Amino acid sequence: MLLEFSCSNVRSIRDKITLNLRANADNTFENNLIVFENERINPACAIYGSNATGKTSVLTAMAIMQNMVTTSHILQPGDFLPRIPHRLWQEKPSECSMEYVWKKTRYIYSFMYDSKQILKETLYYAPNGRMGAVFIRDGNKVKVNEKFSRIETLCKEKLTPNKLVLSLSVNNLNYDELVNAFMFYKDGLVVLMNDNNNWLEYSASKMEHDNVIKDMFLKFMKGTGSDIIDIKEANSLFNNDNTQPIPHKETFRDIDGNPIQMVPTIEQQTTLWYKHDLVLNTKAIDSIKDVFHVTANAVDFSDANIKNIIDEEVCKGTHGLIDRLDTDINAAMLALIVD
Repeated sequence: MLLEFSCSNVRSIRDKITLNLRANADNTFENNLIVFENERINPACAIYGSNATGKTSVLTAMAIMQNMVTTSHILQPGDFLPRIPHRLWQEKPSECSMEYVWKKTRYIYSFMYDSKQILKETLYYAPNGRMGAVFIRDGNKVKVNEKFSRIETLCKEKLTPNKLVLSLSVNNLNYDELVNAFMFYKDGLVVLMNDNNNWLEYSASKMEHDNVIKDMFLKFMKGTGSDIIDIKEANSLFNNDNTQPIPHKETFRDIDGNPIQMVPTIEQQTTLWYKHDLVLNTKAIDSIKDVFHVTANAVDFSDANIKNIIDEEVCKGTHGLIDRLDTDINAAMLALIVD
């Protein structure tokens, strides 16, 4: 759980800015707040403003910090650090800091760096509600809490100017406190940028393994008037020789007896299934009907009216947001329209 994030000299952000998720005195939505050690934490926040005011820069700074923590231990001597400084502060260092909770323990981690080296780095933690230092770094000099004395020995042997102590220690030592501090960046922090294409896979994975998140998503979609009624393993009819057998109690096969891959798909009241160069027989269609409890009709893509049918279904399913598809349809393609 993120409590606070600060950064400076990253993209359009020159001076230090802070994103604080602690709630103020307003108790309008008190039941939605998260309470940790007598602090009230907002579970969500929004950053808004006009163009070029630094909204994306905040996420960029988070992504850079996450990348450095999880990968700096593999840098070779002389490798440059990932840095995008403010255009007017190219020669000045950048800084990132996070306060967060992971495994019910509060951490404060920060570092200052330029393109070639880590200038300062600190890690504090509060296992019993009292904050104490794990290590404090100034250049290549590292002062360590005596409980973590092996960090000092490791740094003398392997620390280079471009490696973070946290990253190096977790990958060489077995301190639970350091592992937990590190795992927040590896598993707890998810930064999705406009050019990041893993959001669908991440969301599908979370909903597959967490019914609470899945139910929240379905409730939200229902409230927007969407036709989405469930999310489950559904048959995309994509046949690939390199795929594993489908993870379902029923095994669908094409007319040649080859397994048909199952992939995560959003089930809507109207769903289109298609496969290049695949001809479905009546038995295959009936097996899909039996498992998914739907009425299935095979539609030949060579039909002159099929494009209009598809466009009508797409328009209905998107509530008019999409009125047609620019699709190259040929006689070798066959589709199932499932209502």
